Amino acid sequence: MHRALFVAGGRYVLCSGDKSTAISMYDAETGLTISRGDVGSTPTCAIGNDASGQVAISAGRSVALYALTPAEA
Repeated sequence: MHRALFVAGGRYVLCSGDKSTAISMYDAETGLTISRGDVGSTPTCAIGNDASGQVAISAGRSVALYALTPAEA
C-alpha cells in the first residue's frame, strides 16, 4: 500500500500500489475491498474532504476529482 488516505471519518482507506495506476478503497474495519479503479497513470497524491465526500487524485500531469463510493461514504 502506498499513499494511504483515510476517508469518510476513517471508515475507509484509499490507496494505490507501487508503480500501479489503480486506486483501491478498503473498509478499515473488515479489510474488504469496497472499490477499485484505474486513474490512467501512477497516482502521486490524494487529498480527501469528508464534508463533501470527494477525493482529489493527482496522476501524471492532471488532477481528477472523484466522488467516494459507496454512497454512505
